[in-house]
Amino acid sequence: MESILKVEHVMQKYQALNGEVMALQDISFVAMEGEFICIVGPSGCGKSTLLSVVSGLEKPTKGEVTISGEQVWGVSPQVGYMLQQDNLLEWRSIWKNVLLGLEIQHKLTDENLSYAESLLKNYGLYEFKDKYPSQLSGGMRQRVSLIRTLAVRPKILLLDEAFSALDFQTRLSVTDDVYRILKNEGKTTLMVTHDIPESISMADRILVLSRRPAVVRFVHDITFPNTCATPLSRRNCPEFGRYFNEIWRELDVQA
Repeated sequence: MESILKVEHVMQKYQALNGEVMALQDISFVAMEGEFICIVGPSGCGKSTLLSVVSGLEKPTKGEVTISGEQVWGVSPQVGYMLQQDNLLEWRSIWKNVLLGLEIQHKLTDENLSYAESLLKNYGLYEFKDKYPSQLSGGMRQRVSLIRTLAVRPKILLLDEAFSALDFQTRLSVTDDVYRILKNEGKTTLMVTHDIPESISMADRILVLSRRPAVVRFVHDITFPNTCATPLSRRNCPEFGRYFNEIWRELDVQA
């Protein structure tokens, strides 16, 4: 695998009414092509700020972010971003919602339309393409949101607490669906979550951030036997408890 994302010595400061706030102190890591990385850390440590820097929504105070060797100077079409809410437009059909990003980027080519249609077919939503968001379950809406993001063919996908608005049972099912889709499409993924079990169930690697100002304090390579190949099956493997105890202890020390 080749590296696709490099975050090098990123620092981020904010000017607040009561003085300067250091959110990120010195963040460095590399993401390989097709890798799924989860970021966990104490509340308020700067996890979402890091995603904003990677996406180009915020310019770092120091350091740099590169994607496929090119420095990120602003919002990049190479990066897709999914937030907590699906943000589907209720007055547009599912098909029209999926095409929204392509419309905005003026990329409604026959090739891209065909790809968007194939995503709906491959992941069980094609028969709902003429329905409206209000007619879909929460889990199905989240899949539509993901397909809308994938339709513009980003190299990297950022997930910021993307499943936190769902109830627990739906969340478990959706993580399985999303994991399968992202692995099938070979997307490099960076996900922020407060949910340690969720991170263990999905990640190839977990970065544990320190309290603000954040640095990468611990890195865990997550490996499971072939019999535990999905997020749900991972939760039943003996390794799952060991990873949980290690990461919980690391976070508890910082509390």
